[in-house]
Amino acid sequence: MAKGGPGTGFFSRNRGFAELTKRFHEQDLAAFVDRLARDPAPSLLEIGCGEGRVLQDLWLSVPHLRLHGLNKAPWQAMEGGESLRTRIVAEGLRTADEAAALEPPDIRFGDASALPWADASMDVVVSQVAIHYVARKDRVLEETWRVLKPGGRAYLHVDTWKHGAPDFLRGETPRFLVYDGDDPLPLRKALKRAAKAGFDVSVATDASKKKVETFVLMRKDRREPLQLGWTFDDASSFDLHRLHTNDLKYETYWGYRSVFTV
Repeated sequence: MAKGGPGTGFFSRNRGFAELTKRFHEQDLAAFVDRLARDPAPSLLEIGCGEGRVLQDLWLSVPHLRLHGLNKAPWQAMEGGESLRTRIVAEGLRTADEAAALEPPDIRFGDASALPWADASMDVVVSQVAIHYVARKDRVLEETWRVLKPGGRAYLHVDTWKHGAPDFLRGETPRFLVYDGDDPLPLRKALKRAAKAGFDVSVATDASKKKVETFVLMRKDRREPLQLGWTFDDASSFDLHRLHTNDLKYETYWGYRSVFTV
């Protein structure tokens, strides 16, 4: 059986559509999806779909929504769209006959820095607790823009930092760092350069007592490709899992520290 992905699936099991819309409540993601559902054949892509709880929720509530998902690799809990068909029967959400009549989500496997979908093919792209793990986060943003249809939107959760974390994992985006020469450049300011060129790309944050989450939001208002032109600093970038010293460190050392210069 295919291996890979979270060993227990805990993190992906508890991330359904309700959790996604809660993360983007200020951006009113739920209302946008509701409007999208009125179209005859709308399309949605989730980057880092995990066990597919978001896609499963939408599949059962909006059957005509064309759903797509990307994971880095298959594993026991998610081997493709058929995994969802099997699950909804096992959980008693649909009978075997009802499930057989549904077209399952299109789930593929690969690196999010090279999305395997055509240009202008998605009405909305969403992601939560996934881009943190990708090395070339700049390419994820460029690729997301590429696959969006004109007028399409993206809601991307790109980083999280928790109070009490080591100093190098504090700040707005400790896993997504941009420098202008030797000076740190906040992601918000770095992406403003794209905005000045006419691209509707922005950064938002959501702070609580325990953590700060950062989001990149897009509305595709022009057909030209988004080209950030940043240089990836391979020497300063690394997989944070390398810092694990015991089982509890997973709470802190997770994701990929990506560093870029402009």
